[in-house]
Amino acid sequence: MIDDRQYRYGHAFLEAVLQAAEMFQTNWTILSRNDQWLHQMQNILKASFRETAPEVLLKAAAHVVSTSCREFPPPAGILVKEMRTHMGRAKSKTPAYNHCDQCKGGLRLIAFWRRDQRGDCAKHEIYAACNCEAGRKKRSLGVRGIELALEEAENLDQLLSPVWYQRSTEEDSHPLSMHTCPDHEWWNKNFRERKSKPLAKVLSRLTKEMIEEMEERNAAHAAYQSSRGY
Repeated sequence: MIDDRQYRYGHAFLEAVLQAAEMFQTNWTILSRNDQWLHQMQNILKASFRETAPEVLLKAAAHVVSTSCREFPPPAGILVKEMRTHMGRAKSKTPAYNHCDQCKGGLRLIAFWRRDQRGDCAKHEIYAACNCEAGRKKRSLGVRGIELALEEAENLDQLLSPVWYQRSTEEDSHPLSMHTCPDHEWWNKNFRERKSKPLAKVLSRLTKEMIEEMEERNAAHAAYQSSRGY
């Protein structure tokens, strides 16, 4: 049994490939009983149009058959070329991959907090492929599926909170609760109570010192001018 999962449109695509090859075989009587040619033509069509929608493939094949005036069948490469030319001219390209209401472009976000070997806490964000059409395309490109990615994340050591994952298109970023480190004692010790301050606070303090220094200089200059009778 042929595995149709490697093709975007599955069994419907394979049926269209067979019908297209049979159109060519029927059109030229010299091929009418050549089953080897039929089999080879199917393989060529599958390899050449594996991402093409079945209806687009059949329309292109029908156009080539209905417009060809050749007495003998051309090489398979010529047939494929003419089919592609018709697809481009008719603007009948295969539609874009559709994503579902659980992902964005076939990807779903996963987030979790974890403590590393040094004891430091860090938030991790990874993307996994969804189960929809767009997600299956991502999987074919090597992106891990959502089930496998979740299983790997949930089995990690030193997890500080449950693993969160995207469940709808609206959740294109993790919730605010995921921004807060679950280990508040560690966070306070390493960030809130540390001597070094954020750059914004440092700049604010320096700005204040500069203003006070300028005011002192202006006051001194005004006193000097007053003593000179200006």
